[in-house]
Amino acid sequence: MKLKRHESGEFIFRNPQWTTKDTIEVEVEHDEHGWIPFNATSHDIEDYGRELYDLLSTKYAAQVVVCPQSAYDAEAVDEALMRRAQELKESDWTQLPDVPQATKDLWTPYRQALRDITDQPGYPHNIDWPTPPA
Repeated sequence: MKLKRHESGEFIFRNPQWTTKDTIEVEVEHDEHGWIPFNATSHDIEDYGRELYDLLSTKYAAQVVVCPQSAYDAEAVDEALMRRAQELKESDWTQLPDVPQATKDLWTPYRQALRDITDQPGYPHNIDWPTPPA
């Protein structure tokens, strides 16, 4: 990738912002395509990706916008709802018509507790996940 550099050798960039994954979303100037979005990471497989991350996270750290709390909140909600959906899916068998009522009765409170995680005071960051019946 041919990213433009200043005479000093540093990449030309604008609008850097931290992400919830400790990467930096930034726009870089490309020789052929003009301004393009780029996600700089400390573990990029390309040298220029690591170089840009190092530059932004050290020398230009004051210019990198802090990731807003709303992004962390949205990510936590997504992760919680995906986990809840998976756990409900894995216990769907307990509610099938041919399952004994005793089994249904055992699993119903667990499944309801999964549905109620959004009502917990620590949601979405601190969730007391229910334990499935033994």
